[in-house]
Amino acid sequence: MLKVAELELSVPGGRWLPPSAGSLLQGALMELLDSDLAASLHAPGLRPYSQYLFYRGSSLVWRVAALNEAAAESILDPLLSERFTRISLRDKDATLTVAAKQVMYNTTYESLTDQFFFTSQLPRRVLLRFVTPVSFRSREKYMIYPSVEHILQNLYNRWNQFANRFTLADPDVLEHMAAHLRISGYRLEMSPFALEGVRIPAFQGSLELSLAGPDALVRVTLLLLAYSEFAGIGIKTAIGMGGSTIAVKQRGAPLTSLLEQVSAQERSLS
Repeated sequence: MLKVAELELSVPGGRWLPPSAGSLLQGALMELLDSDLAASLHAPGLRPYSQYLFYRGSSLVWRVAALNEAAAESILDPLLSERFTRISLRDKDATLTVAAKQVMYNTTYESLTDQFFFTSQLPRRVLLRFVTPVSFRSREKYMIYPSVEHILQNLYNRWNQFANRFTLADPDVLEHMAAHLRISGYRLEMSPFALEGVRIPAFQGSLELSLAGPDALVRVTLLLLAYSEFAGIGIKTAIGMGGSTIAVKQRGAPLTSLLEQVSAQERSLS
């Protein structure tokens, strides 16, 4: 299961909250869980959820994604219940009010895979936007500039961790995807993420990506890039880093959500 919810939050006094406040909201998530489950989610390894804070206009939005059915039931269902109306941020001495909530996506790995493998619309240029700070770790060092290899490897690992029987079993596909995916433009800036007194080196902004190669390879690449809207990209996606969106970029046309375009194509065929 893949499920994404957005909660619009009201902050006392109209205070601005930075993306790093996502680490405080993770604490609010953990309080919803029983102690054994919360402890298991702190164990080393990839988390079955992602979450981050961002502003849509003047509205503060908390976006939470579940990457499997267990996370949807234990994390998203409590957030979406009528009883969940407030979030206490003890470190900020503030209580946030949930003004509105909605489910953005509710699908499965099988359905998402089918959408990308059967769509007739196969864009070759996309815009990957890093909504909150992103960073990678390689050889015990932070990476302050993205590479297609790191992006694809990160998404490939997450997909195979949670997709069950729809895993991408061929490791050679990564090399082929990276060889045919090119950064054709970028707008990036350093954007450190503050966490418990430490500033994690990170970047924010957008990448324009161009896809080449046979259609079958492009479909797999687009599928993984679209998965970033659920899983996030890079490290610490469970505490507010790595929030990402992916849009189709066509000359002379407005940006269109890749997920929305593919879903619309599927609906038109059904």
